[in-house]
Amino acid sequence: MVYLSIEKRSRICALLEEGYPSRYVADKEKISQSTVIRIKKRKDATRTFKDKPKSGRPRLLTGQNERKVLRYITTGVCTNAVAIKKKLKIEEQIGVSESTVKRTLHRNGLGARVKRCHPRLPPVDKHIFLITTLFLVILLGLDFIFLLTSRFLSHIFVIFILSNTTTHS
Repeated sequence: MVYLSIEKRSRICALLEEGYPSRYVADKEKISQSTVIRIKKRKDATRTFKDKPKSGRPRLLTGQNERKVLRYITTGVCTNAVAIKKKLKIEEQIGVSESTVKRTLHRNGLGARVKRCHPRLPPVDKHIFLITTLFLVILLGLDFIFLLTSRFLSHIFVIFILSNTTTHS
């Protein structure tokens, strides 16, 4: 649905009050006839062109508070949503959640991200890493079960190397 400005709504009502039919007004303003009729009914019921108040819960942070949140981030006073939440609680006595702060940042063009703990290797690199490790273990001639746990891999690889099971005499 296209938003109609207050000026356009007042033009529509003025044309209707001058006696023009709703079909003519709709063609002239390039909107549907049902929209013209709806605007006329709303004007007669409320005696104004303004929008009705929107439903829903009111925001916890006012425009001034949102600007403070943005200033905390851009000036480096706070570096994350948790720090901003604590600062708002102390300075402004506003109890908001981290999610509210993150939504505020996102709404104003800033985003939060989850810091990665360690780099992940693509699947091809995992196989190359595994083959290289296996090759080195065989090359060194180790005669035991080798457990390889790598922090670069997403899970634990267990490599059983049983080389030359004959006893030395």
